[in-house]
This record gives sequence, C-alpha cells and structure tokens, in this order.
Amino acid sequence: MPTGQENLALIINFDKKLGGERPPLWQGKQVLNILQNHYPERLGRGLVINIPWIVQPFFKLINPFIDPATREKLKFDHDLRLLVPPVQLLQSHGGDVDFVYEHETYWPALNELSAKKKALMLERWEKGGKRIGESEWYLRGGKRADSEGENTEGE
Repeated sequence: MPTGQENLALIINFDKKLGGERPPLWQGKQVLNILQNHYPERLGRGLVINIPWIVQPFFKLINPFIDPATREKLKFDHDLRLLVPPVQLLQSHGGDVDFVYEHETYWPALNELSAKKKALMLERWEKGGKRIGESEWYLRGGKRADSEGENTEGE
C-alpha cells in the first residue's frame, strides 16, 4: 500500500460465473480468521457479495461470534458503488475500471515491484539508523517524528 494508505477493502464474491467455481465456505472462514486475528487494523471494509441463499444462514449463525470491530466492517450484498468509488471498482461490479487480469503479465510485474519496494524500504531503514520498530509510515517514504517532535525525512 502507498504511504498514507492504511486500510484495504476486500471483496469476497460468491458468484461462480466470474471465476468458475464458487469459493468454498471454508475459504471465507479462513479469510475472516486471518483478517480478524492477524490484520484487524488493515481491514477497512469486508464486502461479501452474491451470497447464495444456502450460505446466508451460515453468516447469520456466525455473526454473534465475529469480533465486534470486525463485524462493523463487514457488509453483505450491499451496492458496491455506495462503498467503493466507481473509479476504483471493476465494471463487472458496477464500476468504471475495464481490466482483465492476465497472470503471465501481472505476476512477474508484481514480483518486480515488490522487490524494488522492499529494497527501497531496507535502504531507508539503513539510512535512518536501523531502528528496531521503525515506523512503517517512515519506511514507505513518509516523515517521522524525531525525539524532539520535529518531522524529519531521515535522509
């Protein structure tokens, strides 16, 4: 995520016509477990769409057991255009983005971009004094507050 972006919106689509088979229920439970127990601050919104009628009772059943902070972030079968800006939403979900994912094209590009960002963050960490617990904000290019409370670039 870019500097300043702290949350993500995760869309879980149960519609089998978009990706072949419907994701199995265990997969939805596992995603919820990961987000709730490992990345609770990262989840801005969990958007579950195209829920089959047979799965709806399951969500109602587990709802009381979901952490209240996570439960507030979950939306079931809402109009995505009201929750996500259309310029960031695929056309297949009612947005403006015309995009077709081609794994052979995008996966190598993602790996290359990730390696570059990792190298830049490592370089910034080393130039900043190799502080354990350094702010992710700072490592991604933002300013950090030094011990006197002044914002510094650390370069």
